[in-house]
Amino acid sequence: MTKINKTLIATSAPISVCKGLALFPQIGTSRAGVSASGTTGSIFSTKDTLLLWRLTADAGYDVFMGLCGPAYAVEMDVEGEADKGQVELTVSGDELQAGFFFGLTVGLHFSIDLEQYTTRIVWKGWHSHLESKWENVASIGPSIEVDMIDLILTVILLALEESGQEDTLLQKVDKFTPKLLGSWGMYDEQKNTFVENGGKMVAKPTFNIPIDITSMVPALKAVNESLKAFFCHFGTGPQIGVQIPVTVELNKIKLDSTEYADLSFSKGKVSGKTAGTDPSAPKELGLTLNHTPNFDLTLGVFASLQICKLFNVSGSVSIPILSMLGISPKLGTYSNDLKNDIGSESVASCGCGSLKGARLVEVIFDEPLVAGA
Repeated sequence: MTKINKTLIATSAPISVCKGLALFPQIGTSRAGVSASGTTGSIFSTKDTLLLWRLTADAGYDVFMGLCGPAYAVEMDVEGEADKGQVELTVSGDELQAGFFFGLTVGLHFSIDLEQYTTRIVWKGWHSHLESKWENVASIGPSIEVDMIDLILTVILLALEESGQEDTLLQKVDKFTPKLLGSWGMYDEQKNTFVENGGKMVAKPTFNIPIDITSMVPALKAVNESLKAFFCHFGTGPQIGVQIPVTVELNKIKLDSTEYADLSFSKGKVSGKTAGTDPSAPKELGLTLNHTPNFDLTLGVFASLQICKLFNVSGSVSIPILSMLGISPKLGTYSNDLKNDIGSESVASCGCGSLKGARLVEVIFDEPLVAGA
């Protein structure tokens, strides 16, 4: 009998979507990570002289975009034993995270210098002469950073107001913009569901847009008017969203190079069989995980109560529309291997083994530099 001490199997420790496995490997690498890209450029550059004045001005821009995911991350503690061509493992502390985060920032940089041409007499007897030079009179160099998604929504609202469309749905919705601005991505996590789901874990990252209709319903509007005295606000209405559910399933178990397949789940344990022989003293434990991403549209309702602008109690219920209609647009099934040294409770950031022999590397994403800024 071969004993398998408690071993951490994870994409990273601590668990993080940004260090997880890509939901859609066909559009990138199998590992997700953080993708960042920046570009810089010049808007204009000029140097003009008018009589005794010279103006030098230039403007530049930089665009910085970062994406974490779309990916899933997983961790679990595994322990058990192998004997007579069969392995039996107990899984505990399992956690699944899935989703992505996105950011887009645009920076604008200006530089303006105003110079004056001055002349003075330098007295040196027979060597007296006129000396002329350009002297700086004023210099400014402002720079701004803009959250582009925030800006786009603000421009839409301003455009509607200026065009006289004051009764549009977008303007009636009190909480539409704040709810949307707080979320640049989709995220979900589930804990301790592996055993009860028979070796499967399911996460449902969803991007929801709640639409507060209290200002459109006289009775609800009256309620909020009365709540103003207590600095409270009640919101409710429909909620629409986009969902990318992902199912992660254990497919194979490995002890060194020996594979155990035909997995079965019973009483909180997973068992597998091999056609070969059990390794006598295995050093490495590996799990093969299959994940299947999906796509759905959701429709639901939400309600929230904000108290004194300090506390917010909210809840929502959403229904997957496509699933209810029997439409299941499967986006493929993909396989990934995670492994670790048996008995190790730490894992490298790549999820490919223990931290033994690894070294830490600090990576800093900084803003792109603009020449002359």
